[in-house]
Amino acid sequence: MTTLIQTLIGRAGDIEYIDRTIAQGACCALVGTSNLGKTALLRHLGELPPSGAGTFIYIDCNQMADHSTRAFLAATWRALAAHLDKYAPDAAGLVRRWSWQLVHAPSALAAQTAFEEGLALALDKLPCPLILCLDEFDQVYQQCEGQTFLNLRSLQDR
Repeated sequence: MTTLIQTLIGRAGDIEYIDRTIAQGACCALVGTSNLGKTALLRHLGELPPSGAGTFIYIDCNQMADHSTRAFLAATWRALAAHLDKYAPDAAGLVRRWSWQLVHAPSALAAQTAFEEGLALALDKLPCPLILCLDEFDQVYQQCEGQTFLNLRSLQDR
């Protein structure tokens, strides 16, 4: 991956960190001062085609309507659905179905279920691991229900 992103000046250490962390199957975070290229790096990763290294999914948490669990799941699913549309067009019908179910879910539990089913589809159709590149995630993390991240961790463990 390093050779693909050499144009991102000053990010070589971050790229190596991400490579190393992904290879270990662990989570990582890029933390730093604003306007130094973290977003550019994450966006670039999200634009890479899926490969043997996995599938990078860029999620811009600034575009969420609020910092609720439902908004987080919807933003994450939109990013996953975009990758599925582009790289797994045979799944288009299922992508539309889960998109509709997530948006129109009558409860948080129904939204979570629709998201998990959609995520299972992404795990089946896209090269793994799926790497969620969450940009501006700090406020979302502080305000979402803790169970949201336990559910994601459970999926990771599977």
